[in-house]
Amino acid sequence: MVFYLFTTLLLMCYMVRRFLLEKMSIGAAGRWVVISGCDSGFGRLTALRLINQGVHVFAGCFTQQGRESLEKSAEDLDCAYRLHTFQLDITSDESVADAYQFVKKTLEANNALLWGIVNNAGVFSIFGPDDWCSIKQYIDSLNVNCLGAVRMCHQFLPLLKQSKGRIVTMGSSAGRMHGQFLAPYCTSKFAVEAYMDCLRFELRRFGVSVHILEPGHSRPNY
Repeated sequence: MVFYLFTTLLLMCYMVRRFLLEKMSIGAAGRWVVISGCDSGFGRLTALRLINQGVHVFAGCFTQQGRESLEKSAEDLDCAYRLHTFQLDITSDESVADAYQFVKKTLEANNALLWGIVNNAGVFSIFGPDDWCSIKQYIDSLNVNCLGAVRMCHQFLPLLKQSKGRIVTMGSSAGRMHGQFLAPYCTSKFAVEAYMDCLRFELRRFGVSVHILEPGHSRPNY
């Protein structure tokens, strides 16, 4: 009996806490953020939600089709002027550097600061036993899921230090728990979360906060 009462009380406390946190506002209107991987999935939804709430979004898209689709959706929301799309390949040093220059010039033209970056772009390269996985598949996973975030942080940290902003990285439950037939993906997600944990300590002195989100399985094509 005591166990059930305790469990019920614990669940109620969790639900109340979650409700209060979801109702909190951080005054995001007028802010500027960079998001990678906005072609579909979480990146696309985040970009559209933020511009609808008054945030100016630099949306990095890997494909031209994804870029055009996102711009069309922003027009439907009647807030396309807050969306700034650009081509972005986070596996390319040159592409990330070009993105930085685009963001920097736009911010300067608007006398604005960069409030945060969202490292969302990711890839699930293969599902199967490790015996089936090639070194290239491990490299591809790490290059997108881990090193892509490293490239973005290295480029945009100077702007984030100016604003005392934040870094939000889309990790995964696979970055905390291993899974069968998921070795390349889990390896890359464990790696990026370890990197963010290190950055959190290093950037605290600059007033830059570092956050990791760990969703479970989702459908990317929306």
